[in-house]
Formats: sequence, C-alpha cells, structure tokens
Amino acid sequence: MTFPNKEDYINYRINNAFNQKFIKTHIISKQSGITFNKLYDMRTKGDYNDFFEFDDANVMILFEPVEKLLNEINDFLSQ
Repeated sequence: MTFPNKEDYINYRINNAFNQKFIKTHIISKQSGITFNKLYDMRTKGDYNDFFEFDDANVMILFEPVEKLLNEINDFLSQ
C-alpha cells in the first residue's frame, strides 16, 4: 500500500491501531468498530475523490451509530 504523504500514512496507522487496541479486544463493540471504519472510509473518499459528495440520506443514517460509538468511547475514558 502506498501513501501520497506522511499524514495519510499516519492516519492509516491510527485507524489500524484503533482496531487492534479497542475493537479486537472488545473495549469497543464490533458494531461500533464497523461504524468507525465506515467513517474512516468516508473521510478518505471525501479527501481524495475530487467529485465525491455526501448526500443527506447517507449521513443521516449514521447519527445513531456514531452516537453509540461516541458513548462507548466516553464510557471507556470515564473508567
């Protein structure tokens, strides 16, 4: 896998580390891990595809899963 710049490589590594440290160890639920990875993919598409736009329908369905992910992260940080 090649990366256009150092920041992209760092983002990839952060995503990988999050999956290894939090999802595979069940600190964050598998479903929230799927949400996290979907957000990462959407961010990547938004950054690198010049003509990619998010529509309301694709964004609105993420509100509840993202809220769940944020609650799980907050619960972990509150321990």
